[in-house]
Amino acid sequence: MEPSSAGDHLVRTESFGKTSKGEPVQLITINSEEIPSIGQRAYVQVCTLGAAVVTCCIPGRDTNGNLTMVDIALGYKDASSYERNPPYLGVIVGRVAGRVQNGQFKQPETGEIVHLTRNSHGAHCVHGGR
Repeated sequence: MEPSSAGDHLVRTESFGKTSKGEPVQLITINSEEIPSIGQRAYVQVCTLGAAVVTCCIPGRDTNGNLTMVDIALGYKDASSYERNPPYLGVIVGRVAGRVQNGQFKQPETGEIVHLTRNSHGAHCVHGGR
């Protein structure tokens, strides 16, 4: 882990595994300032594979009404699970948001046709593809 101070916040980077092609995937943790009422920090964890939100812990209440930290994100525990992520759970980055008809578009600057993965019914590209 590599902590680095950003004001009163703490940013940490650690290994989150590797892709099926052997590329390293990092897990970045960003902490808030300590929350006085609970004595802990809220934090979010994002992996570098699609900038997927893995964990988002904020103050909440348990079943007995006690103040505690609650993870409100649906995330996987490792990089390989994000590669097999058909609904793109937690992913916030892609070349485009939404659908690209016929899985291709023309690059405005060059006029080049860019072909994308047709991951929606074999006909279109959804959220930038792979």
